[in-house]
Amino acid sequence: MEVGAKDSSVAELQREEVINSIVSENNLRFEDALKTRERSAPPAIFDEALVALIPRALYQKSSDPTKIEPYIWRPLPERVFFDVVGFYSRRRDRNPVKDRMLSCSIDTLRTHPQTLIVGDFNVGLGLKRRGVGREFYDRLEHVARALGFRFILGENSIDNIDFFIEKLGRTRLVDIKPDLWSQIIPPHKSSKKEGINPNLTTVQFLNPEDKSTFAID
Repeated sequence: MEVGAKDSSVAELQREEVINSIVSENNLRFEDALKTRERSAPPAIFDEALVALIPRALYQKSSDPTKIEPYIWRPLPERVFFDVVGFYSRRRDRNPVKDRMLSCSIDTLRTHPQTLIVGDFNVGLGLKRRGVGREFYDRLEHVARALGFRFILGENSIDNIDFFIEKLGRTRLVDIKPDLWSQIIPPHKSSKKEGINPNLTTVQFLNPEDKSTFAID
């Protein structure tokens, strides 16, 4: 092996060790935070939970894996529970749109604290078709379940709904018993006038037994 190729291989191994260390530390921070949070409180996405959501591919793509961090901003101030979460390579002149590596919206409802609404998922250039979405949603399922959420709700499109049903095992709202919808979302959300499309809305049941209870036979 030539010297240059050998040096490159060593550098890559060192980089993977750094990434492994970061991911392990993120998971430990999340587990430690779970032990200290108030069990009687409604589920909530706290800082350590956001860090645990970061897909490994973001670290691999970054020129400096140690500088990947979550960033939260609220584009709709009147909706205090609506956060857009972006993951970036840390820099002072960060542009919330241009520099994001991954972003999504996370919404919790006072009336339905067991439902986590996630949507508007986007990844930056160079990260598409690299399994980032699958890893993110797998991590989201694990984190949401650990936090005490019961459902993950997403409004999807005709172009991506197959991914959520076939890859993630979600259930379309239209395939859930209508008399049980109110346990997942507020009644006005499912009304014809201002509601969501039940054919393009999917639900992830975080308690396995719920799927058989809620799904239409």
